[in-house]
Order: sequence, then structure tokens, then C-alpha cells
Amino acid sequence: MDIEEVANAACKHLPDGYVASLCMEKGAAWVELHAPDGGKLALPDSTDKDLVEQVNDAIAVANGFMPELNDG
Repeated sequence: MDIEEVANAACKHLPDGYVASLCMEKGAAWVELHAPDGGKLALPDSTDKDLVEQVNDAIAVANGFMPELNDG
């Protein structure tokens, strides 16, 4: 699966207002998720996960399948 396919699939499943971002720096890449109010949401530990798995986690959090990560 190439990056365009991953992005298109994610866009179909992210709720309105949520933004998933691919962040990159020398030696690392990771996914971040922001809520409609602009706040950054916690995602599951990304250690040993590829970017597709991280995108899947972001979609799950945005859709409320992992509420324990972002409860006050």
C-alpha cells in the first residue's frame, strides 16, 4: 500500500473536523491526531508500529474506539 492509498483510506474514515498528520524528521516518522477543537489527542504507543498501523490507531481513536486514551 503506498502513501496515497493510506491517505485516501484514512480520509474516508476520519470523522468531520479531525486531522491526522504524518510527521517526519531525520530518522523518524510518526502520526499525530488533532480533534476538531485543535487539541492533540493521545495515540497508542507507536513503538514497533509501521505508519499504516499508526494511521489505523488514529482512525480508531478519532472514532471513539479507544476512549481510555483521552479521558481527562
